Amino acid sequence: MFPKKSVIRYDFPARGSMPPVKLFWYDGLTETPKIPGVPDGELLGDLPEKPSPRRRQGSGPHATPPFTGFIGDVFDFDKFQAAKGASYAEAPTPDGSFFIGDKGMITTGTYGEETRLIPVEKMRDYQFPQPTLTRSPGHYRDWIRACKGGDAACSNFNVAVPFVEWMLLGVIALRVEGKLEWDAAKMRFSNNAEANKYLKPTFRKGWSLT
Repeated sequence: MFPKKSVIRYDFPARGSMPPVKLFWYDGLTETPKIPGVPDGELLGDLPEKPSPRRRQGSGPHATPPFTGFIGDVFDFDKFQAAKGASYAEAPTPDGSFFIGDKGMITTGTYGEETRLIPVEKMRDYQFPQPTLTRSPGHYRDWIRACKGGDAACSNFNVAVPFVEWMLLGVIALRVEGKLEWDAAKMRFSNNAEANKYLKPTFRKGWSLT
């Protein structure tokens, strides 16, 4: 059984010219946590949206719009202001990401959409920079393009494997007491033998993973 609510802290050491990073993973939030420097009532992560009619193929006002090559919504300050005070059928539960840097704060929705500075008032006259990274055509098109010998998938195994590795270490942290120290070179915890027992699955007699 896993907890309905948890907070996991990760500490990544400095690497080369990159400074150390502290990351908090909140799971099961029912309200946005209080964060120093964030004004009361500021919306972080996902923004509420009015429920939209169910999309369908074909033509008409509720038909699925043609693919434009862009995934996710780009934050629009005027649209955000117009939506203030509107009644919504269902407000989103706290979700998304929040970055605290030396010069300011940024929040995004669950999938990186609606990226904006905090306080949001800083977005009033903000001009987004020109894209420097190739935009994803979407999960499925991205994968098919890579299979056909095109650009590598945006989250190929070189990216996904180390990401999933550190993320799953937090799952083990939920099972043992105290701080865990991970030795990435040896692929084991250096300070907790009990935690190391969870690194590989245990199979019943007669079963194996090949």
